[in-house]
Amino acid sequence: MRACGEGREFAPTAWAAGLGGVWLAFQAADVGWLLLPSLALFAALCLIALFDVRYFIIPDGPIYFLLACGLATTLVNAPGETA
Repeated sequence: MRACGEGREFAPTAWAAGLGGVWLAFQAADVGWLLLPSLALFAALCLIALFDVRYFIIPDGPIYFLLACGLATTLVNAPGETA
């Protein structure tokens, strides 16, 4: 039985998100304390991808969230360096 419906175009994006989440979970030992920010960034990227597939736009909110998390992670990860 084939699945026919409105959400069918989201299937490749959902599979890519699922595989990315599984890969990130297997990297937990290597990522260390950055796992939580990585999961938050991954969730924001998944949200952006789903909005883009559905509406062909990228909302500003997740982009600002990515910017804030990226800057915070960079500042925390390199405390001894000055700008």
